[in-house]
Amino acid sequence: GRLTAPLNSNGRAQMRRLKNLIVICVLLSGCADNRLPSDAELIINFEKKISTFEELRSNLCKRSNEQIIMMDPEWSKPSVPESEKESFYKTFREIGVMGVYYDGGCSFRLPAWSVGLAGGGDYKEYVYHPNERYKEALVVTSLDNVNRDSSEIHFYKRQIRGDWYLVFEHWP
Repeated sequence: GRLTAPLNSNGRAQMRRLKNLIVICVLLSGCADNRLPSDAELIINFEKKISTFEELRSNLCKRSNEQIIMMDPEWSKPSVPESEKESFYKTFREIGVMGVYYDGGCSFRLPAWSVGLAGGGDYKEYVYHPNERYKEALVVTSLDNVNRDSSEIHFYKRQIRGDWYLVFEHWP
């Protein structure tokens, strides 16, 4: 049997208001500023904070195993101690990235911007790769106008300095 009484007209009106409020919240959450940063903005940030980027590089390159540490959504693989995670998060906030994908062998990606769901989407990131990761990436002078409407997977890269690059990944 039914354990709850049917809603009266006042209850139905409150339920409609609640549903409308939920819809508005969902729509507003999708309106956050997720503007694609320009190459110039990212390069200026990199140059201003080069010592922090290099300190992070030095710390990561001492590791031999793959490591993922992300702030949003918050997760890491393999897990890291809370104190170490907080130290990484502080650095990520300082340099304006969402986390790190460390591939081992002193090669890693620092996502600065992303849009999309479930693997499909676009990503603009700082990449350090002395071992020529992204060999297949198209070398460009600017990532600002790459084709984001293609139905094919594309990788573009632009050198910043030495083994540091900006990379744009398009996953339809």
